[in-house]
Amino acid sequence: MPKAQIGFENMNDAFLRTTEVENLFINEFLPAASGEHVKLYIYGMMHSKYVHSMDMLEASVVLGMTPAEVKEGWEYWARNGLVRLSYDDNGEIVGVEYISLINQLYGNKNKAAEPEHKPTDDTGFRMERIVNDEIRALYDQYEEVTGHTISQKEIRKIAEAIKEYHISVDVMGYAIKYCAEIEKYNIDYMFKVALRWTKDGCRDISQVKENLDRYSRKNEQYATIFKEMGFYRTPNPADKEMIDRWFDEMGFTLREVLDACRTTAGTRDPSLKYVNRVLENKQLEAGGIDTKAMYRNRSTAAAQTAPKQETARVSKRVLKEYYDYLRTEAERVQGAHIDEVCANSEELQRLMELENTLNAELLTGAVMMDKGKRASLKEQRKVLEEEKRQLLRENGYTEDYLDRKYKCDICGDTGITDEGNYCVCSKARAEEAFKWYQTITLKTQQ
Repeated sequence: MPKAQIGFENMNDAFLRTTEVENLFINEFLPAASGEHVKLYIYGMMHSKYVHSMDMLEASVVLGMTPAEVKEGWEYWARNGLVRLSYDDNGEIVGVEYISLINQLYGNKNKAAEPEHKPTDDTGFRMERIVNDEIRALYDQYEEVTGHTISQKEIRKIAEAIKEYHISVDVMGYAIKYCAEIEKYNIDYMFKVALRWTKDGCRDISQVKENLDRYSRKNEQYATIFKEMGFYRTPNPADKEMIDRWFDEMGFTLREVLDACRTTAGTRDPSLKYVNRVLENKQLEAGGIDTKAMYRNRSTAAAQTAPKQETARVSKRVLKEYYDYLRTEAERVQGAHIDEVCANSEELQRLMELENTLNAELLTGAVMMDKGKRASLKEQRKVLEEEKRQLLRENGYTEDYLDRKYKCDICGDTGITDEGNYCVCSKARAEEAFKWYQTITLKTQQ
């Protein structure tokens, strides 16, 4: 017998269908939400599943809410992580995307919900399943060390740490263990510890342990400096911040700092601020530049014999400012190129305006636009891009003349790679930043 198609009679009217709400929403979010917010959430969900668009003014009339209350309601659900919003240039909501709590926290176990065209190489899919399994293992670990059943907030915080803040599973797991050992069981505290380690460049447990050892050495430095100053109190956060700056930003050695501390001998009221002024004056003598050895992998003999100009390095703060300057310059040059091209060719100006319109339409309609429309707009944009490059060639420009160009294509002049590591360009940028900082310092003093 031939196969037969089977299914429900087609119902075009959304009001004749049903709208399902996840039980996680009912248990975790419904009790704390106002009635206005709940009815907006459910009404919007119906439209998202069957109508795929919703007139905000019409919704306010139907629900008996003001337009301002409708906007506030959507932003309430966005703050709670249940929807994702997009806005137009006037700050009005033009897109609402519902986020599945089940998929977000536990991974999508429904095979039917997977993309229609699964790629032949399913590495990405396998990696996603591995990550989800590892996150679930963190939930179990958290329950084990805290001795209570993990809550929805704690589940969300751990998943957010891995997927949004890119904290590695190993680092998050070690943070849970480390905090439990010092009797800190709050998930927010654990998250902050793991995030701090991640910002310090830690991606595995060995790097975390090295980081902890570094902090231990810092505590020894605090104790040594306070002993030299004759202080018998514990360093407060402001003291630590000031001392850390001497080593991390200004680049002084412990011996140099202790020498500066000794200059307070005989003063009536020795203070860290006095030592700070001594060190700042010493730094200014070197052009406002960190005087610590520039390249850690160079031999001590090479560092001693090399000219001072070559071994001096800028502080982290100055290097960051230089990277900011480079990105601003790249943006300025790109803007100047666009103005130049538009002034010389009306046709190129027209194409770029069309391209901007297409990009804006794709951005603002990303949620509610159907796949066919989105694909059509992307194809139009591709055609416009090719026409633009051809016109650039015809007008004597290179094809990439309007692209934003960075000194380093790896990090985009940020100094940090996508993996969170320092970029290989940092050494060259530091040498440039030395001269750049000296130039702007001289201009300031004139």
